[in-house]
Amino acid sequence: MRHLSKIVVHHTAVDQPDIEKMISSMNRTHKQRLHKKPNGFGNHVAYHYLIWIDGEVRYLRPINEVWYHASNWEVNKTSIGICLSGDFDNKEPSKEQYSSCSKLIKELQEKHGALTIHPHSQFARKSCPGYRFDFSKIINAFMLFYEKLYKENFQDIPEDQRVFKDPESFIERMDALSMEDKFNEMVYLLAILTSKLDQEKADKSDCCKEKKEG
Repeated sequence: MRHLSKIVVHHTAVDQPDIEKMISSMNRTHKQRLHKKPNGFGNHVAYHYLIWIDGEVRYLRPINEVWYHASNWEVNKTSIGICLSGDFDNKEPSKEQYSSCSKLIKELQEKHGALTIHPHSQFARKSCPGYRFDFSKIINAFMLFYEKLYKENFQDIPEDQRVFKDPESFIERMDALSMEDKFNEMVYLLAILTSKLDQEKADKSDCCKEKKEG
């Protein structure tokens, strides 16, 4: 298994009426421009995952395969490519896409470690994943996920146990940040989550060990 350190987020920059036509379109385009030989799943799409408008996630390429999705070969070698379907220069992703993207990133982090999150535009002269892609909504989903590890109602969590004291002001602050600064905040947040979850696992493990020894 290759060493993974990043997730790169993309958009298709075009719309299609259904997910099968979108995958077929990407398959043709990527075969012409990027990869003549098929991947481990028999297609030519460079991304590892595609997230459709309704939140459906398609696994298009084995994680251990390195293909050209990030416009930078060194980044390709250590990254996973996630692409959301749509032109997000002109519209926002759907709520279902934001939610599925958050969940997928969390699952990948739990499996592969504290992967940092990057827009494709960080490595190429493109707007990808689009000017209207709001990363604060993905960060908010992570925040809520963490808080719900403790209790369903944020207000019931003791203040000294909260990662974020005021979710509303946090989101307002995120809205005012540039795209690059939003990514920096997301990396910081993911580092917090990873650290907290690792500590919880260690504490549970120690607790179980003490019970067995006792």
